[in-house]
Amino acid sequence: MSENTRTGITFLDLLAVMFIAFKIVGVVDWPWWVVLMPIWVPFAIGVVLFIVIAIANS
Repeated sequence: MSENTRTGITFLDLLAVMFIAFKIVGVVDWPWWVVLMPIWVPFAIGVVLFIVIAIANS
């Protein structure tokens, strides 16, 4: 049995790190919710999909 798991940094992880660094050093003057968007948007999409699937299957 072989497991095919990937580890490492994804594009969104890299984007989040870049945005945070830019915010800390003052390159961008975005609000924190925008800076952290690469982290929370995929989670929010997953939650919405879960809810839609749960409603569709009920």
